Amino acid sequence: MKIAVILGSTRPKYRLGERVAKWVTNETLKFSPVEFQFLDLRDYDLPFFNEESGPRGNKHRQVTENVAKWLKDMENADGYIFITPEYNEGPSAALKNAIDFLAFEVLRKPAVIIGYSDGSNGGMYAPIQLRVNLGEVGMVALKAQQIILNADTVISDDGKAIPTEKNALERRFSRLVGELLWFTEALKLAREKN
Repeated sequence: MKIAVILGSTRPKYRLGERVAKWVTNETLKFSPVEFQFLDLRDYDLPFFNEESGPRGNKHRQVTENVAKWLKDMENADGYIFITPEYNEGPSAALKNAIDFLAFEVLRKPAVIIGYSDGSNGGMYAPIQLRVNLGEVGMVALKAQQIILNADTVISDDGKAIPTEKNALERRFSRLVGELLWFTEALKLAREKN
């Protein structure tokens, strides 16, 4: 089983999501033999989506090399963990844009969302919008999610949770991944039957 972990922020300098992604990467080591692949949207340098027709209506579309790599990396995964910032109570434009390129590569594959914020009440709305976006490209967007409030103080730059928050963060993440893996296995079996 292969799970893609997608960081949905592309800010050029400081990205709070990087420390969240490091923490997630550290936590995924506990779920061997599942393979987790980290995908940083910044590495793809995706153009603004402006194809003549939507991806589902154009199976033989021609895409640039960086878009093709994004599509292939997403196709190779059986499930997804999206790490999303919250901009104006929604996911980043870069993440929404990346999702707009997807179609058949992610069909009937499950996804969960980790929202984060540098405050005590942010990060909760982006997953709601993102769940709708994921469902529209054919993913099975699970209700399970994790919100990391005050991520700038509860997770260090090197991806370590502070001692007072460590157990709670790990417990929530374990439940989140447990739910994702259950659906990943079930949906993979179902897709193989068809």
